[in-house]
Amino acid sequence: MLEAMACGTPVVSTEYSDIRRILPLPWQVVHQRCPELLADAIQRAACERSSVAKAQCAWVEQHATAERSVAAMEAVYAIYATRNSPRTKFTNLPASFT
Repeated sequence: MLEAMACGTPVVSTEYSDIRRILPLPWQVVHQRCPELLADAIQRAACERSSVAKAQCAWVEQHATAERSVAAMEAVYAIYATRNSPRTKFTNLPASFT
């Protein structure tokens, strides 16, 4: 999905997992698994292709760069490394991870 968003392909989805955190426009996420509602969202994405592509690319550039992905993974590894080490305390972790 991120690759499509980065390339400027409008994306819509049914609601699952944390998809709302990824798609920048609320209407891109169809609340129900209803073919008619999904078709409506697809048609809207096609009609608003330029603005949807712009919003998606901006979201990817802000939230899904390689640097951000690496930093997020390092933070996760730091949590597990700290928890598994008897010599290390949680004092060096960001507040959001404790």
